[in-house]
Amino acid sequence: MKDKVKVAVNGYGVIGKRVADAVQLQDDMELAGVCDVVSDWRIKVAVQREYPVYAFDGSTQEKMEQAGIEVRGTLAELLKRCDVVVDCTPKKIAAQNIEKYKEAGLKFIVQGARSTRLPATLLALRITMTPLWAGNPHGLCRATLLPLSEP
Repeated sequence: MKDKVKVAVNGYGVIGKRVADAVQLQDDMELAGVCDVVSDWRIKVAVQREYPVYAFDGSTQEKMEQAGIEVRGTLAELLKRCDVVVDCTPKKIAAQNIEKYKEAGLKFIVQGARSTRLPATLLALRITMTPLWAGNPHGLCRATLLPLSEP
């Protein structure tokens, strides 16, 4: 049997929650973790669902831990534990994250990033980046992650 595709979800808001839940339902995928910047009830939903939680950076990790959230590490550490990233952060943040994913050599999906709004330099990344509009986060699991996992 083939190894499961390890999926990281960066941004655990309205869309990120749905993406993480959809990944959990797949037999051939494993949720490597979810990452966010908040330490309130939103990320505590991930804790209740027993999802591995990661903080965006060290200061965010401190705040999460002070709020009683068990944090496995930072986004940088999560990127070392996954095969593909689904970025569900707001578009301006996602554009900044793309460089991190490229440096890690990861395939990634940017939710909500209409290609006409991305800088021209990012359009060349279509081989490793798939823009995804927010209308169908569940469908991305079968339609996008599986093809990304194949050579």
